[in-house]
Amino acid sequence: MLDQAVEVIRKRVDYFGVGEPVISPVGNDRILVQIPGLDTAKIQEARGTTFTRGELEFRLVSRTTANACERLMRARKSSRPSIGSRSTSCA
Repeated sequence: MLDQAVEVIRKRVDYFGVGEPVISPVGNDRILVQIPGLDTAKIQEARGTTFTRGELEFRLVSRTTANACERLMRARKSSRPSIGSRSTSCA
């Protein structure tokens, strides 16, 4: 899981086009990120971009799948919610 998070952060940092960023796991629950050569404005942008949580959204694209979507939503409601989870609808 930590390796996957490092790769996501690496892709986000690559957007800034810096020469040699340092992105490495520290222990079991931390990631060190060093981005050399950014001006003050870019530093703030990098913090915002790099450390925001990604979101995945599902949308109904066909009426024939409405029943499957409703079953999915019922199953999701009956399972234990994760930290920071948001409610989702089939609409």
